Amino acid sequence: MDISPYAILGLDDDAAVADAEAAFERMNASLSELKDDDKNGAFARKALEKMANAISKIKDAGFAKVSTGGGDRVEDLN
Repeated sequence: MDISPYAILGLDDDAAVADAEAAFERMNASLSELKDDDKNGAFARKALEKMANAISKIKDAGFAKVSTGGGDRVEDLN
């Protein structure tokens, strides 16, 4: 069973790309401090790899949620 790249970043599947990028940056900053730690390093490196793959998939999808004032629409960025 595949886990949604949004779920890996702790977001709902309808989150905007900007929200995914912000979540990635926050989590990346926290885990980067642990990647060389003897006790937690392996976990942190694996989590960082999964998060990097997740944000890459979200960005590669080429879609972003665009606010229209009265609701959101999805726009193809390619």
